[in-house]
Amino acid sequence: MFKILLNLQGNSWKIFGDINNTTPICVTFGIPIPSASTGNWEHTCAMLEQTLISVFSQTDKRFRIIIAGHVKPPLQILGDEKVEFVQSKKSIPNDIKKRIIDKNHKRDLALKKHCGEGAGYFMPLDADDLVHKDLVKYILSDDNRAGYSIRTGYTLDWKNKRLAPV
Repeated sequence: MFKILLNLQGNSWKIFGDINNTTPICVTFGIPIPSASTGNWEHTCAMLEQTLISVFSQTDKRFRIIIAGHVKPPLQILGDEKVEFVQSKKSIPNDIKKRIIDKNHKRDLALKKHCGEGAGYFMPLDADDLVHKDLVKYILSDDNRAGYSIRTGYTLDWKNKRLAPV
């Protein structure tokens, strides 16, 4: 048995639950989204939709998605049974520092929902992230029960439709 730990707020680690070797394993993607009033909501929704399409393209379907935000985006894909929306009750942030705190709070909401409904791997994503189609397959076939970290990838220049390595 081991503890689920996540460093969400700097140096403070939070313990959310236990996993033992008989726990069914899946991958939960936790996606915090900004408030509709803090930026270009249509762009946020378009980026989120691309993120969700990349997750739904997984070759291994043992995953689920928890989206946390103030308002549920008007996307048809959110009606799928693999997607759950958790509403934030905190006030909408009005400056950049509070937006970072808000993002961490929403990630925390998604993680608590994940831990309250079983266990497995929790992978935080941003609303503009894309994942490889074999990510879930790799994680679940390797199943190291210690976790994974993605250190390289690509960044997309949305306006110019260009990729660059990170």
